[in-house]
Parts: sequence; C-alpha cells; structure tokens
Amino acid sequence: MKQKIAELKALLKAHKKEVRIQQAYIATLEERTHPKALEIFMVLEHVNKVADDLSATTNALVEAKRTKKNP
Repeated sequence: MKQKIAELKALLKAHKKEVRIQQAYIATLEERTHPKALEIFMVLEHVNKVADDLSATTNALVEAKRTKKNP
C-alpha cells in the first residue's frame, strides 16, 4: 500500500511538472502570436465594417430602383 501511494505521489509530481512546462509553452506561444493576432483581428473587423457598408449601400440602391419602377 505504501509503495502504491509513493508511486501515485511520484506520478502526481511528474504530471504537475508537465503541466508547468505546458503552461510555460502556451505563454511563450501567446507572447509570439499576440501582436499578429491583434493586427489580424483589427483587419478583419475593418473588412466586416466595409462589407456591412457595402451591403447597406447595395440594399439602398435596390430599394431606390424598386421605388423608381413602382412609384
């Protein structure tokens, strides 16, 4: 029983060490990708705004054409 407890403690210690390594790796990846991710997000936000504006303009033109045909 004591041997099993010792094995489980060693396994837990190894898992904790692995978790710390993975957390450090994730933090490193976040540091590397964060500036680019923010830049890409801002570009996509701008593209979505332009697409919304274009859609609104197109809808207004279609509505104007429709009302011009059927006064």
